Amino acid sequence: MHLPLAPQRAERQVIATFDEYTAAEQAVDSLAARGFPVASLCITGHDLRLVEQVTGRLRYGAAVGRGVVAGALFGVLVGVTFGALGLADPLVSAWALALWGALIGGVAGLVVSCVACWLAEGKRDFTSDSRVEARVYELVCDGVHADEGRRVLAPVV
Repeated sequence: MHLPLAPQRAERQVIATFDEYTAAEQAVDSLAARGFPVASLCITGHDLRLVEQVTGRLRYGAAVGRGVVAGALFGVLVGVTFGALGLADPLVSAWALALWGALIGGVAGLVVSCVACWLAEGKRDFTSDSRVEARVYELVCDGVHADEGRRVLAPVV
């Protein structure tokens, strides 16, 4: 089987560089507001790095509590779904299924989170948020629109 190739784009050119991603987004918004063909644009990040911000110590009580809540919510969802689709005994109400789902799901979440905490003990005793950042962001454009993009962005950048 042969698939048709994607249409070739003209040579891409950098029309602006930014230190922050939000500035690159604002430039695209500015171009879009002026009727520029934004489908010809691409925001490219260079010199990527992973930044992991430590947010606190891992508290086993909080971790287990989150497991119980997540399990209970999943149980409620399963119970309501079974009730709504008529997959359970018609004499059993959707509320009863939701309550049983919350109970069973909460217990399952408790067990899973306790085991996970026990297995991870001493290996990662903190919580964190991770994100990927770039040192510089380039706004790249198809060559046929590059000069127009630079012209439109000149007063903005």
